[in-house]
Amino acid sequence: MTESTLTTNDDNLPKVSTLLPKWVYNQWLILVAFLFSVALVGVLALSVQRLTESTINDAAKIVDLQYEKLHNLLNLHLFGEKRTVNLSLILLQDDAFEQDKALMNFYKNGKDYTTYRDNLTRLIKNNARESEWLQQISDMAKITGPLQNHIAALAMNDQKEQGIALLTQEVIPQFNAFSQKVNEFSLYQSLDTKRLISEAKQQVDQMMRTIIMIALLIIAISSTIAFVIGRKFLRMNRSLVLANETLEKKVNARTQSLYETKEALLEKNRILEELSITDPLTQLYNRLKMESLLEAYQQDFEQNGTAFSLLLIDLDFFKSINDTFGHNQGDQVLIELSACLKLFFTEKAHLGRWGGEEFIVLLEDSDVSTAEQTSEAFRKLIEDHEFSISKPLTVSIGVAAIEPNEPIAEFIHRADMALYSAKHQGRNRVRASQQRRLL
Repeated sequence: MTESTLTTNDDNLPKVSTLLPKWVYNQWLILVAFLFSVALVGVLALSVQRLTESTINDAAKIVDLQYEKLHNLLNLHLFGEKRTVNLSLILLQDDAFEQDKALMNFYKNGKDYTTYRDNLTRLIKNNARESEWLQQISDMAKITGPLQNHIAALAMNDQKEQGIALLTQEVIPQFNAFSQKVNEFSLYQSLDTKRLISEAKQQVDQMMRTIIMIALLIIAISSTIAFVIGRKFLRMNRSLVLANETLEKKVNARTQSLYETKEALLEKNRILEELSITDPLTQLYNRLKMESLLEAYQQDFEQNGTAFSLLLIDLDFFKSINDTFGHNQGDQVLIELSACLKLFFTEKAHLGRWGGEEFIVLLEDSDVSTAEQTSEAFRKLIEDHEFSISKPLTVSIGVAAIEPNEPIAEFIHRADMALYSAKHQGRNRVRASQQRRLL
């Protein structure tokens, strides 16, 4: 081998001084890329964490606000309903002290209603839809409130029958419409809460999808870092799902609570309606209810020919009972007489207290002859019955059967004239009304 050959081979070998800078440069480039990837992933992870926490916190604040709205709405409805209940107590109570107590609660509940209404107005002032809904509820309250105050004034002026009529015919229907509007409002609040939670979840999910796409690109640089980031994202998503489930449970619980409250209000309304048609002493129908039944049966008679009869029953010499034994014992006698009515008239009969010691019976599918026989049997039962006072008692009964094209007022008048005849002829007897004299 010659020297020239050796020289040529040495020249063809790469020089260490040339390769070293390139290798070092590539290592630094890889290191910088790696560090950049790590930093980028770290920034993304921190941003996602903060955005997720911020979104969840914002959603939680919105839900808390919705819950506060629902709380004030529920109490607004509750105290509105309490005013109606107190109003019925004012009308039905005979004791002046209890009436004054119910009246004080009536005005106190009105003040509480105003407080929760003002709180709700403050909470929804930036929501046009909810403000419009509250305005509709307030407009209803502006109609119902003066009516309630007027009825309270009638009750305190001893005009209870007029007050009960206004309560039954106007206030209760208005309050039912008010309750329906409140229920619609509360349902809207619940649905809106679920919508906000869903939007928050969608927002986070969309953000997660975007970050995952970026993370997938970074995986090409560092699969290990991408794996760590993926696990972190998974933990965040689990946290969001858990938070979402917790919020949904709260919404469902509040919705169930509103439903139960609604059912309770419906039951109270049913009780209130029953009180409005029932005589408080005898637990029979009151005069308003019996007049309503007579009108309904009169219409059925005109349309379908279904006959019915009317019995007016008067307890003989009731004033002497009160004068001799006292009013409390007199009330007890009326209660016992009403019990006899319930035991005797068990089917196809509607019983009511017409006023004072006078009672009324509506007999279905009955002509005047049947009604007269039934009345005579009841008269005999009372004559033989032993009451709680040491004195025999009797009743006088007037009977009438409905006739074609006969107004209810005339029908009642015929039965009343028959009762007058029975009392005029010596009491303790039954008299049937003569047929109408048509012009």
